Amino acid sequence: MKKIITALLAAVMLFSLVACATESTQKKPQNQVESQEGKLWDKKEYDFDGETFVIIGKAVTGSIDGWTGDDLDCEEMTGNEVLDSVYSRNQLIEQTYNCDIQLVESADLKSTLMAGSEEDGHMVVNTIKAIFGLVEDKLLLDLNDSSFTNLNLDRDWYSQTIQRDTSIAGTLYFVNGDMLFTDENAMWVTYFNKDMASRYLGDVNIYDLVRSGK
Repeated sequence: MKKIITALLAAVMLFSLVACATESTQKKPQNQVESQEGKLWDKKEYDFDGETFVIIGKAVTGSIDGWTGDDLDCEEMTGNEVLDSVYSRNQLIEQTYNCDIQLVESADLKSTLMAGSEEDGHMVVNTIKAIFGLVEDKLLLDLNDSSFTNLNLDRDWYSQTIQRDTSIAGTLYFVNGDMLFTDENAMWVTYFNKDMASRYLGDVNIYDLVRSGK
């Protein structure tokens, strides 16, 4: 069955920059951006000969989780600090590694992946709910695989909690962190009724249960 690679070497280069909204909205010369990010970015010498790196993102739909991939790619400077940082980040990656970053928005993830060749999708950015079906169909690769030689998931910009909580039978298909801001603006939360909890659970403290991982 066709394998869709969710994170290749170029993905690490793309997201390791940890673009910040505190940067100036004015486009900086490449060497200036590079010097600011150099302390965090383990830059390595590669030339991808103009290859296109395809990110399959989530299209805007009428669902409650209708966010899209604004933090993945931006075509031009807009004056929005966050989006301009995304633009500058991707420009730096494309120029440094001679590649082209392309965002494809899809409302039907599996159909998009299955419609083309193995090179049509290199990384998928979507909800865990949508991506889990790809895990069941064995369309994704384990991010712990030794072939991802430059994917250091211990770095600060990757969420260790997400890696721990979404690992399946020792394999890891999902990762998130500071390279995306959709984990902040599209969060799912759980509510409970304190009166009903007290009435039916007695002295059980739900907050303590959460903190203890139960």
